[in-house]
Amino acid sequence: MPIAILFDDAHSLAPLTELRASFEVRTGALTTLDRCAAILGPAGATVTAVQVPADCEACSRERLDMSTNPHDLAALAGDDNRVLVINGRYVLPNPDIASMPVGSAYVQDSTDGAVVVACLSPVDAADFLHAGHLKPECDVAIVEDQVLLDRPWDVMRFRDDAIDIDLALLAGKKSAEPPPGVVVIEGFEDDDAQHHLVISPSATVYPTALIDLSAGPVVIDDDAIVRPYAIIRGPAFIGRGSTVLDQAHIKPHTAIGPVCKVAGEVGGTLFQGFSNKAHDGHVGDSWIGEWVNLGAGTTNSNLLNTYGEIAVQPAPGAARQRTGLQYLGSLIGDHVKTAICTRLPTGAVVGTGAMLAGTGWPEPCTPAFAWSTDRGVSTMRWPRFVETAKAMMARRGITPGQAYIARLRELHECAAAVQAHSAQVP
Repeated sequence: MPIAILFDDAHSLAPLTELRASFEVRTGALTTLDRCAAILGPAGATVTAVQVPADCEACSRERLDMSTNPHDLAALAGDDNRVLVINGRYVLPNPDIASMPVGSAYVQDSTDGAVVVACLSPVDAADFLHAGHLKPECDVAIVEDQVLLDRPWDVMRFRDDAIDIDLALLAGKKSAEPPPGVVVIEGFEDDDAQHHLVISPSATVYPTALIDLSAGPVVIDDDAIVRPYAIIRGPAFIGRGSTVLDQAHIKPHTAIGPVCKVAGEVGGTLFQGFSNKAHDGHVGDSWIGEWVNLGAGTTNSNLLNTYGEIAVQPAPGAARQRTGLQYLGSLIGDHVKTAICTRLPTGAVVGTGAMLAGTGWPEPCTPAFAWSTDRGVSTMRWPRFVETAKAMMARRGITPGQAYIARLRELHECAAAVQAHSAQVP
C-alpha cells in the first residue's frame, strides 16, 4: 500500500492560501486534504504527510495532525517502496492514482507544466519535494483538461463536482430521523434519483425548518443547528457546530464549514469555517475565509447586468483577468470585516484582514489589512488588528498559536510596505 504526500507548490491562490496550504482550502463540503484521504483510503493509499513551503511550515505543524515536511520518506513508506506525491491544487483526485507504477507522473498541460501527481521511490520523492521537478527518466503523461486550481476563482469552477463527491462520501454517516415538524421535500415521482438526507444525531433541527432534496442531498453535521423557518436546498452541507439562523435561505451548492453562523440568502458559496453572516443580505457564488464577519445587509453581485463573462482584478493595481465564469461573487480572505449594508461588486477580491466601511462600492480588489472608508484606504494598525482577531477567536474558545500570529504579522508587514511604497509613487 503506497503512502501519499500532498504538497503545496507555492502557486499563489491569494487570498485563499495566505494563511493555509493549498490542500487545506475548503473546495467543497470538505477540504482537498480531507477529500483526498477519503477517496484514496478505500483505493489502497494512505495520506501520511504533507509538504509545505517554509513560510507555511510552522502554521501547518501547529494546525495539522500529521507529519509535515518529513525527512525520512523511506521510513514512512515502509515495505511498499512507493510514494504518491499529489499536488494540493488537485481538487478532485482520481482513485486510480493509487495504483500508478513507480516512476510515472501526470503533468498539467499548461504554461508552467505543474506536476499533478507522481508515483516515485522514496529517494526520488524526496528529491522532487526538495527540488520541485521530476527526473528526466520519469514516465510523464500530459493531462489536457484543467484539473488544478490555477487562479483563486477556479474554486468556483470545481465547486459543484466537489460538493457532489463529498456529499456522496458523507452519505454513510450515522443519521437521525428528521424531527417532527421538519418539512422534507424528497423529490418527485418522475425523478431519476432520490437524494439522501443525513442529520447527525447530535445536530438540532427545529420544527418548521424545510429541507429540499429534490435537486440534491443535504448533510447536517455534528452539533450543527438549523433554526425555525430556515430553508436548505440540496446539494448542501452544514458543517460541524454551525448554525443556520431563522428564515435563512441556503441555496444549492453551498457548503458551510465548521462553527459558522449564517442567515439571509446564501447560494453557491463555500465558507472555510468560523465565520459569521448572521443577518439578512445576499451572498452568492463566493468563497469566504475564516474569522470573517459580514455586517448586517452585506450583499454581493454575482452576475453582470450584461450576463457576460466576469473579469477579476486579482491584486491591487493588476490588470483584470478573464475567468471564463458567468457567475462569480466575492473571494474574501480571512479576518475580513464588512460594515452594515456593504455592497460588493461582481468578482470582488478582498485581502486578508481588510475592513470595508465605506458607503459606496469598494474597489474591485481591496488590499490585505486595508481600512477602507469614504475618506480613502489606509493600512490597519497591527495592535488594533491583532486585538480584534484574538477577541473574535476567543468567542469560539480558540487561542491562536504563536506560529499563526507570526504569520499574520508577516502578512501585515508586507501589506504595510506595499501601501507605503504606493503612497510614494507619484
